[in-house]
Amino acid sequence: MNCKAKEIVTDPAAVNALISRLGQELGQGLYGTVHSIDGEQDKVVKEISTLDLSEHSVAALEKGIITLTELSHPNLIRYEGIYKSNNAIYMTMARYACSLESTVRAYKRTNRSFSTAQVIDVAKQIGSALEYLHNSADAHNEDKRQEIVHGDVKLANILVNKEETKFVLTDLGFGDQNATTALMYCIAPEVLLGDKLTPAADMWSLGIVLYELSSKLKTPFLLEAKQPRTVYVAGWTPNLSAIKDVTIRSILEHILVLNPKERLTASMLMQVLKPQDEFSSISSMLEIRTLKKKLEEMEEKLRRLEEYSHDPNVYNEPFEY
Repeated sequence: MNCKAKEIVTDPAAVNALISRLGQELGQGLYGTVHSIDGEQDKVVKEISTLDLSEHSVAALEKGIITLTELSHPNLIRYEGIYKSNNAIYMTMARYACSLESTVRAYKRTNRSFSTAQVIDVAKQIGSALEYLHNSADAHNEDKRQEIVHGDVKLANILVNKEETKFVLTDLGFGDQNATTALMYCIAPEVLLGDKLTPAADMWSLGIVLYELSSKLKTPFLLEAKQPRTVYVAGWTPNLSAIKDVTIRSILEHILVLNPKERLTASMLMQVLKPQDEFSSISSMLEIRTLKKKLEEMEEKLRRLEEYSHDPNVYNEPFEY
């Protein structure tokens, strides 16, 4: 269900009242600085400086933020208020304990590992958020909006509550440089090679997140050779030897796929991750998907063979299987 878009507050008194309550700086990233709010422990403010932006860029940023306020999903950050001064835009939102990146660092320091259940939970929650963004004409989208691609799915852009039970995707839609500012190893091969961002690119990035959670390592795909064109060549498959859990490995085998058309979509992933009694059933569903794909390939070859055999113009010419 979509929400009514919020208006940007420009009244100087209201804006200055918010600025006067800005507290401790909690973090700084590519898209702004996050502050606590004096007197409200459960909220924060993201401040985006507009000093170095053109008038056109500021207008585009405002339009994007307003569009985001129309979205409503439990695993997408919700902007509760938008304020604009001459120098910056301020957005109030719920406060979370930390990012998933910080959580991973804490786990590494104490030599802890994420369980299969935890990794699956992240896949379910962030996968659900991506399904909502990517599906422009389904039951989630009464207004038939265009599909939205996040473009920068990574550990740092996933917020976590204190209990580590809720995961929320943030930094959606800031600027138009996501493809170049995102961590290189998180970017889908086709984007690195010059193609546009698509929902399939978000799914690749989610796969990288799941890989890091399961292995506590960064993916090695681009470590040996810095140029993507020398790595992502025809026949490439990911080295998943660091993923010991069979269920997670099965999921990644269907997400970290070179051809974006063959990757699991967010909707497909959610179908696979429906509540199961045993995690082994997830692997079984993915194995069935693999078998169906092989069957479709065989049927296509048989169809081509049949067409070939009835075409007198190609009689006695070799058929390529």
